[in-house]
Amino acid sequence: MNDKYISLSERFAAERKRLQLSQAEVAKAINKTREMVGRYERGASTPSGDALAELSNIGMDIYYVLVGRKVGEPSPVLLKPDELALLDIYRSLQEEDKSDIANFATGVAERALRNGISKTVRKKPGLDEEPENESPTM
Repeated sequence: MNDKYISLSERFAAERKRLQLSQAEVAKAINKTREMVGRYERGASTPSGDALAELSNIGMDIYYVLVGRKVGEPSPVLLKPDELALLDIYRSLQEEDKSDIANFATGVAERALRNGISKTVRKKPGLDEEPENESPTM
């Protein structure tokens, strides 16, 4: 889940609740007051680096609190407006047309790779597989 639109303070509170800890318990663990933990959760204050390190020691997912993604979650891909428009068109197509476009784009990308224009080509799953030979029916 990508919670980048949820504030740091809300993610902080969510992590505390996930750990089933009270504000007082978190405060004691990081050597702060319960009031300060409340300020973190209201967005009135931001935990220091030292406090974040201590929070990590009690099991809080600090990367999630700070960034809004769990460790290992893929980063969102930022697309330009023209790329978004193409993606919208692609998503509106039927599966056969999507397959045709994927095959065409893969061919163009492979040619670019052979010509040294592109460094990487991402393969569509299944395109590298050889078709199975059909056995004649008897």
